[in-house]
Parts: sequence; structure tokens; C-alpha cells
Amino acid sequence: AGPGVAACGSGDGDRCGNAQGQRAGTLNGATLESSAATAEASGGACLSMHQPWASLLVHGIKKVEGRSWRTAHRGWLWIAATAREPDDAEIAEVEARCAAHHAATAPHAAPLAFPSAYPTAALLGGVYVTDCLSQEEYRSSFPQGEEN
Repeated sequence: AGPGVAACGSGDGDRCGNAQGQRAGTLNGATLESSAATAEASGGACLSMHQPWASLLVHGIKKVEGRSWRTAHRGWLWIAATAREPDDAEIAEVEARCAAHHAATAPHAAPLAFPSAYPTAALLGGVYVTDCLSQEEYRSSFPQGEEN
């Protein structure tokens, strides 16, 4: 795994994620709803996540996701937001953490553009899973921690 590459794994809290996110609405110029090739290629696989993390993953701000189970899935993965509504303080804290990490790791890059809304109980878009790492492999590959 390298910069911008997803990771995932098995064991005590492994890491999954995306190399590139795609918001609901379009995928390579086509609407997600009409992208049968994308749905077929994904096998219909979908991961449900709480907000604000679901939107941050789809928007490419969050690049890695941890899970306690291993997956052989690679390729397109739909991301859905659960019905749980985040409160404003939670959103502000997560955005502040992401912004601080971004500023520390990419000081010359433009500031992050956070989503204007965090919809719940909705299919948001998807990500492209490129790899799956055990917690041990992840920690040795990313000693500074998550990229988000």
C-alpha cells in the first residue's frame, strides 16, 4: 500500500479503505443509478458506515477504514450512511482532526474541502478498494497512523 491506496485487514481492528472516492450522482460522467457496469463489477458489495466518516471516505478525505474482519474484496465498493445522525460537535471534532492531520502531512496542499452536508440513511457513492492489510502490516506501513 502506498499514498492514496486503500488498506484493509483481519484480526484486532484491521484497515480497509479507498484509493479514490466517488460521490453519489456521477461516476465517470454517468449517473450512479444507471451505471450497471459498476454495480455488476462490485457484485453489489456495500459497506454501511456512520456519518461523518461515510461522507469523508466517499469524498476522498478519509483514505483508510478499519474493520475487525478480513475481506478478499477488491474493486468498487458502495458506501451507505447509516440512519444515525451525527451531532454538530462530533462533525466539528472530526473535521478539525482531519484538517490538522492534512495540514501537518501536506503543508503546501490546498485546505480540505469538507462536504456541506452529511446525509443519513442513504447510498452516498463508492470507493475503489485496492488492498487489505492486517493491523500489524498497516502499522509498519503507516507508522504515523491513519492518513485521515
